[in-house]
Amino acid sequence: MAIFLLAASDPAKDVYAHKFRDSSDLRQRLEPISHFSGGNPRIIERGLQLLTLAMLCDHLYDAESDKALNKVNPVGAGHWDAAAMMDRIRRELEAYPCPEMDEILNPNQLPNYWEHK
Repeated sequence: MAIFLLAASDPAKDVYAHKFRDSSDLRQRLEPISHFSGGNPRIIERGLQLLTLAMLCDHLYDAESDKALNKVNPVGAGHWDAAAMMDRIRRELEAYPCPEMDEILNPNQLPNYWEHK
């Protein structure tokens, strides 16, 4: 979660910017932080899905500005069906509810998060 918050901040945004190689699979960017020793695997997977949804919402929000800046954005380029991806991720999140996690990062508020930064 800390890496996600750091990556979303303006000073670090370029360091964590989406690269073309990341476009094959949205979850690819989370792979380096997806290995845990112990813990509930379903909760860990839910957390990764929540971060995946957050990244997708960020791509949606930045689609037009990224296009103007010639930045890689698979949503803006039409490589990803964002609506279908969001529906799938939301179903997976709802399949294993965790109110404590949602208090930290609420999946229902993510689509509007960047509008309030």
